[in-house]
Amino acid sequence: MNHWILLLGVSLVCWGVWPSFRQLCGAPIAAFATLNICSQFLTATVYLLALGDPSAAAHALQHPNLRTAAVLLGGFSLGHADQLSALAMGYLPAAVAYPLYAGISLVLAQALNYAQTGSKEPGMLLLGLALVLLGLILLTATQSAKEAGDTKTQSLQRTTTRERDVTQRLLEAQLLGDAQSTAAIEKKIGVSSRLAMVICLFAGLSGSGWPPLSTYARAAAGGADSEALRDPLLCLWIFQLGQLCALPSITTIGGTLTQTGIIRPIRALTLRSAAWGVICGASVATGYYAFYTSSAHISPTVSFGIVACNPVHNDPCQVHSLSNPCDSPCSESLWRWCWTF
Repeated sequence: MNHWILLLGVSLVCWGVWPSFRQLCGAPIAAFATLNICSQFLTATVYLLALGDPSAAAHALQHPNLRTAAVLLGGFSLGHADQLSALAMGYLPAAVAYPLYAGISLVLAQALNYAQTGSKEPGMLLLGLALVLLGLILLTATQSAKEAGDTKTQSLQRTTTRERDVTQRLLEAQLLGDAQSTAAIEKKIGVSSRLAMVICLFAGLSGSGWPPLSTYARAAAGGADSEALRDPLLCLWIFQLGQLCALPSITTIGGTLTQTGIIRPIRALTLRSAAWGVICGASVATGYYAFYTSSAHISPTVSFGIVACNPVHNDPCQVHSLSNPCDSPCSESLWRWCWTF
């Protein structure tokens, strides 16, 4: 069992660094979602062709059942969740948006997994979930303390530099060359941090669905179809197909909220931004492959509980780099340290 737990470390790393890759990409959400989801699907396809049995995927599509639909629906749900959280990261620090999203998903998903599979130590499970909820409260307090000390100008600066540059070029074209376009641009891209936190909440609710759906789809129930979905490569490919199905709706949502549209952000992509978006997708897909492989041998409640801690190894550095510690209010610094602990 030890080597399966070690393999979960791959998921921890791959999922923990994707918020940083998202910031390095910096593209508006319509462009980032397209890059991220398509590269995830292509990575899963390469893994299936190189390491698995492509005919199994064809069989699953030709003879669908409830378990196949569960994995597909899980991918569709997670596709919206991840990209909504990526949208929020444009207006909140990733060290706030990502753990808020991941924490909500963890609590709800573990409760649903527990309803299916139970736990040998329910008391410890409940204690762990309670600590996650406490961490979310501390994280919210961190953001509230930061907002209290921010001016309107500082609030606008939360948007990543690259994303603002791309968005500015897009909106300048829409504003018909107005010489005073800068102020109008700031107003149009001004998604408030409170709205971004609400987006994280909805992302967490959407992201809580795929773990219990995956648990149901891969639970041993007899029959060839049940066994086939225990193939990690097949699960990965069907899951990523579900995410691909979510692409039209998530790009429409993102393009509407940010008022950039769908096509213009893609056309405005630079080679550097596109490369980071593709790297992000390949990394995330690799993390799912490691998760599906390990969780076939470890309890779903345990395996998901481990990998859902992925914000921890990415966020402490970001939490303490949100601003100069010397310039931070005392209450904000205190909440940051409590959240990290």
